[in-house]
Amino acid sequence: NLVWLAKDDPDEGERQAAAALDVWSQHGFHRQHFSALLARVQTSLYRGAAESAWQSIEAAWPALEKSFLLRVETLRVEACYLRARAALALAAEPQDRDRWLHLARQATRRIAAVGVCWSDAVARLLGGAIAHLEGDQSRAVNELALAARGFDQADMKLYAAAARRRLAALGSAGADDPARAATDWMIRQDIV
Repeated sequence: NLVWLAKDDPDEGERQAAAALDVWSQHGFHRQHFSALLARVQTSLYRGAAESAWQSIEAAWPALEKSFLLRVETLRVEACYLRARAALALAAEPQDRDRWLHLARQATRRIAAVGVCWSDAVARLLGGAIAHLEGDQSRAVNELALAARGFDQADMKLYAAAARRRLAALGSAGADDPARAATDWMIRQDIV
């Protein structure tokens, strides 16, 4: 799904995910269902449809919890990250902002509890977004800078580039212009 989003073709990504799920069992909740959920929510977020993203997560969450997939560290972090991103997208609107920020904080704490380099960086990235929405730009910049460094250490180049673009958007670009470097990296990866 991310490949199609990187190509700015969410419709094809959505079609591919639905076609893949159509040939899979509809009983239970398997890794394939989780991948379809990721695709659906990420596509909704990409399109700016935060409410749809949240509804998809809420509809699938009970089955996801019953499936025991959340016992797998990577999947738990990914699921919490997805939940936090949808909550943050909804928190960008003034209605129920405190509720959405609370839910984003909860998901971020679950990610931070994993305590490995890459999950710490994801938690920092989310912490930067939360701080920004709370109006604490200093904390947002600090969290995003720590996230970018953590993503560098984990060799997560796309995440590091995204964190640096957000840092620059907050006005913290230094002489090396991290936004330009991040954008150049994304262009070299054929990200539209």
